Amino acid sequence: MGDEADVRARASRVQQLLMQKKFVEAVAVSLENPPVNALDEATRTANAQTVFSALLACSKSDIARTVQELSPELEDNLMKYVYKGLSIPQNNSVFLEWHGQLATKAGSGCIIRAMTDRKGV
Repeated sequence: MGDEADVRARASRVQQLLMQKKFVEAVAVSLENPPVNALDEATRTANAQTVFSALLACSKSDIARTVQELSPELEDNLMKYVYKGLSIPQNNSVFLEWHGQLATKAGSGCIIRAMTDRKGV
């Protein structure tokens, strides 16, 4: 499948999980295999919106539980999306909560990798 098809399939799967209130799984699925090599900015934006919908659906207790369940690779992807989300004025408090929980678990290495990785989300 191409990047665009992968993003559409991922968005559909995330929405199903959110409707079932499976927030941990929805966040994990949204973070898997981001389209970092996609040439089309619309594909990257669509994937970011999928991630943001999963992150914004979580309550504070869901955030802490979700962060604890993530693998190191997904932690790095999440940090990249958190920084991308912080660039949007709305919902900064939610993204700051994700950042705090993630930085506590993953440490400063996760922050450094997210800021220096050339493969942006």
